[in-house]
Amino acid sequence: MPRSSSPVVAPLLALLLVSCGGSTEPEVELEVIEEVEFAPSLNIDLSQMTKVPPGFYYQDLTVGEGDEARTGDRAFLQYILWLRTGQLIEAGDFDFVVGSGFAIQGFDLGTIGMRRGGVRKLVIPPGLAYGATGSGPIPPGAVLVFQLELDSIG
Repeated sequence: MPRSSSPVVAPLLALLLVSCGGSTEPEVELEVIEEVEFAPSLNIDLSQMTKVPPGFYYQDLTVGEGDEARTGDRAFLQYILWLRTGQLIEAGDFDFVVGSGFAIQGFDLGTIGMRRGGVRKLVIPPGLAYGATGSGPIPPGAVLVFQLELDSIG
């Protein structure tokens, strides 16, 4: 005689899976900067960029003048954000205190060292951006590309 499962068995199995570290949801694969293909329109050549130990890349397109932005400085800048596919996410003005944690970590760290009038391109891995959760139009696990122009340091 075949066994039928009780309506209690499925929820118990799910609870057991979760309590043992398992998950009923698929894991999000985080993109790796060196393994992804960038849209040609973004003009990303990692060999021409500087890799910073936390894992992001930057390239100064224009160096700018004056003092460098440091942790604790208020930075006023313009930005453009794309996914690595070339999809434009947003553009605008932004001001924040560098190092305050108000911006994603890669953006925050990528502003350090910029000078007024400087233009910098950043390539940020998901671990320094929105990670496995994503945010709004930014999908989970996404590599981000920013272009920043520093208007002033206050």
